[in-house]
Amino acid sequence: MSRLNIPVTLFDRFSKEMEHFGPFEDRPLLGVAVSGGSDSLALTFLLQKWISQQGGSLQAFHVDHKLRLTSTEEAHQVKTWLEDQGIPCCILTWNHTHKPTSRLQEKARQARYKLLEDACGVSGILHLATAHHADDQQETYVMRHQAHSTAYGLSGMSAVTYFDTGRLIRPLLSFKKEDLKTSLGTHPHLEDPSNQNLAFRRAHLRQHPLPPQDLLSYQENRRTEEKETAQFLALHVRVGKEGYGRLPLSAVGEADKAILKRALSFLIRCIGNLEYFPSPSSVERLYQKWQQQEYSPTSLGKCVVYVHQKTVWIVPDRRLLPPTRALQPNEKLWNRFWVNGPLPPHTHLKPLGREGWSQIRSEIASSLPYPVVITFPAYWQENKVVAVPFLKSSVEETTYPSFLYQPQHSLLAEFFV
Repeated sequence: MSRLNIPVTLFDRFSKEMEHFGPFEDRPLLGVAVSGGSDSLALTFLLQKWISQQGGSLQAFHVDHKLRLTSTEEAHQVKTWLEDQGIPCCILTWNHTHKPTSRLQEKARQARYKLLEDACGVSGILHLATAHHADDQQETYVMRHQAHSTAYGLSGMSAVTYFDTGRLIRPLLSFKKEDLKTSLGTHPHLEDPSNQNLAFRRAHLRQHPLPPQDLLSYQENRRTEEKETAQFLALHVRVGKEGYGRLPLSAVGEADKAILKRALSFLIRCIGNLEYFPSPSSVERLYQKWQQQEYSPTSLGKCVVYVHQKTVWIVPDRRLLPPTRALQPNEKLWNRFWVNGPLPPHTHLKPLGREGWSQIRSEIASSLPYPVVITFPAYWQENKVVAVPFLKSSVEETTYPSFLYQPQHSLLAEFFV
């Protein structure tokens, strides 16, 4: 076992940073993502000392991406190192049939976070820590600046982001990489060869010293803007349990332009189930259209935005909704909705659509506009609608599972910290 000698000043500083993420529950259980590199090992050892003082426990996760011949051997080496220090480690494996030939790092990152988030959910872990530090933040700024990012992007990584069952925390964003090395002492660590591969943008940046970047002004401006946006959303925007959004047309006319555009971006990302915000130029075009009193339906970010009875409605674009299919065994999520129970035999899910609405409209009255209703999930048997839970429509007496709306991004949960 390698001896760890974490400097007192470094640990005291780390403890102060952890206070910003509190309060934690009694005897907290934290997860930590460990690649085996010097940064993630440093974070793990700092967390181990911190959580022992809280009477809690730490669970490490290492993702074996199966992208190098030595990855599984390295995974077990990391597991051994951590368990030698008394830290339990679970290896999560990315099972893929073929190695991605394009956007490799992006796809690996998406798979890694999916594995980590699922593992936290199964383990009842509410807080997952990652080792992003100040140097990573500077690189993020430069990469986004080169990509002509908005001021939002230039504010860098948030210290907290949320996923379905918990949150991801980044307690090292104020620490330089050099600061962290002192916590490792002589402890070995892995070197990721992709960090030296100049085909990747971050690796290329690391070959050239970065000038200091002042992120504080961008971050403070973003916090102020998001507070104003949150107030607008809370006052004017409603998201229905059926998966649509709406706001009064009067609020559009009265709102500050910048606040309205940000609110629309948040709302469209939520309803469209987008990973990222819609492009600023597309939101600007919609705004200019409204300024000219033109309110015809507009496709934007997998949504359709239209005005009906002095209300702006944002609904999923029905042309992009998933086709008919049955749920696989143990599958619970279908097109932004949790399905609360097993499907009856010979039953499948698909949107109600025009065909389904034509079958049931004589029996069902809805106060919602037609373009909203036809996006609702419905239960079908062959070509016949048998139940639409959001309309309380059931042609047969069989009880069908209800739905719980679960967008990829909620409206208010991911503001900058």
